[in-house]
Amino acid sequence: LPLSFAQERLWFLDQLEPGNPIYNIPVVIRITGDLNVNVLHQSLQTIIQRHEALRTVFKSDNGQPSIEIFSSMDFEVGEAELPNKLLRTTPSFHHQE
Repeated sequence: LPLSFAQERLWFLDQLEPGNPIYNIPVVIRITGDLNVNVLHQSLQTIIQRHEALRTVFKSDNGQPSIEIFSSMDFEVGEAELPNKLLRTTPSFHHQE
């Protein structure tokens, strides 16, 4: 598929500085209590399935940009233990039922 003007601009900027994370928006969320990783994975999968922008990749064929929209995306939810020092400095969001 051809790119929109906005997508073409992002593609062009990436050609100038490959991998520049300027348009990435990092988010950290502290989750306390028990976490059902399977439910988290399924929730993220539902969001990805609902929004094609999350399944879209830029391609370049002979210097010409295009996009490909995948029908699905596979991913894994990783788990990591964080040091207590890091846990104390991370803002927390609490959900109450």
